[in-house]
Amino acid sequence: MRRFFIGCAAILVVAVLTVGWNSIWRAVGVAQLEPETLKMWLTTRPPDGAEAPLLVDVRTRLEYNWFRIPGAVHAPGVIWGDTAAVEGQLDDRSVVLICMTGHRSQLAALALMRGGAADVRNLEWGMAGWLLDGGPITSSGSDSGTSGPSGKSTEPIDPKGENDNG
Repeated sequence: MRRFFIGCAAILVVAVLTVGWNSIWRAVGVAQLEPETLKMWLTTRPPDGAEAPLLVDVRTRLEYNWFRIPGAVHAPGVIWGDTAAVEGQLDDRSVVLICMTGHRSQLAALALMRGGAADVRNLEWGMAGWLLDGGPITSSGSDSGTSGPSGKSTEPIDPKGENDNG
């Protein structure tokens, strides 16, 4: 019986920390963008003619090469305030930061906001949410934008960038 209560307490703590973590970021002003909203934003032009957002992926090189949203810029240093990879692209443009689960990208969002970027958003739940929502992905071996785990993939994603099909 004691193990049951310890297990329940552990699950409760994890749930509170996860929900609380996201609430903290919202409280400090990091706007969250749902994967579905980003998909619509990337596929339809707003009537005011605004540019598509700058997608900044702050994951490691291995994660980025494995799979990413087509058109995303790889800039892991943004987390620590190194904006060299996105220099000159931030003026009057919306920025969406991406990592695997949404936590590292929130740190990067704070760094960009401190640096003066105006419209900075975090992809809620990161690439995990993007994949679950069936968002298009690409890898270092292609740039065709194959679809996510919705069953529409045209080729497997290989973390080493190699294809065993011949």
